[in-house]
Amino acid sequence: MSRIATTEPNLYHALLVYRTSFAAFRLRGLVRSLLRLESIESGALPPQVRTLLEWVGSSSELLRQPGFQRRRRLPMRTAALCAEQNRLREALARSWGGENHLAFLSWSSIEAEVDSGGDYRPPVEYESRIRSVLPDEPFEAVEHEALLWAAELPDDLVLWNRLGTVVARLLSNPTSRQMVNELEGIHVQLFTGVLQGVPLNLSDRAFVMQFATTSAGYRLRNRESWLIECLHDYDESIQDRLAGRIVVPAASRPAMTRQQRRMLAVTLRIQNPTWTDQQIANEVGCVRTSLYRWQPYVDATEQSRAARRAQLEVEEEEEGELD
Repeated sequence: MSRIATTEPNLYHALLVYRTSFAAFRLRGLVRSLLRLESIESGALPPQVRTLLEWVGSSSELLRQPGFQRRRRLPMRTAALCAEQNRLREALARSWGGENHLAFLSWSSIEAEVDSGGDYRPPVEYESRIRSVLPDEPFEAVEHEALLWAAELPDDLVLWNRLGTVVARLLSNPTSRQMVNELEGIHVQLFTGVLQGVPLNLSDRAFVMQFATTSAGYRLRNRESWLIECLHDYDESIQDRLAGRIVVPAASRPAMTRQQRRMLAVTLRIQNPTWTDQQIANEVGCVRTSLYRWQPYVDATEQSRAARRAQLEVEEEEEGELD
């Protein structure tokens, strides 16, 4: 992970700590949800998973910052966390696209089809079958080491660590009232500083107001999806505040809505097939990893790469004929 240039070192430290804790506690929920996908590349981990694994490993970057090497147990805890992250990476690489995974996909798709309600609700067997693909132990080891690692952080970074943990856990269980209350409490503490102006409203009233014209049944079915979308927006805003402001100075670029940024990212990907994701993120004004959550961008990237490969094959054939 490349270091972000900033005149406020504490912002960079906060970003590292937030990402590490968020990734350590988000990995399990993300992998469990992605295991249900019917389209996978054998042995190829999804980009979202690879990114979170990188973020856990980025904890070691703290030790290259002034003063952190001198902290008593932080180097030892960081090494242990990175070791568990590597073991989890290896376990995922072995499991993803393997025989158990393919068998689970086949079973899962059949169960989804017979669900009379039309919405996928995992049956009782789901838990035992998903553990046959990948047991919880590797994730638990990373989470455990992340807690020990966090205990060695300086006091001014403890709140950023807790924020990353709570946001990640809520994404796996968005209806937890206790976790929502804790998130709102942390947000209030940080709102007068770095997070000033970042919105957070997960109240029942906010949900009802947004879907006031829909039926009560529709609102109930979509409340969890709405909460998850709000949490993704909040996570993106945090990272934009800690890192995105350095990539795109506010004075040099007009403000865009989230939808406008998504449309611009897709357009840039189509028009510039050789650009890297980081170049597009810089132009759009977001952090690189936000691009991977925008499915139209992911689709455009795959189409662009396929077209580029086809073009290269044609060029190679033409060169061969000339020879």
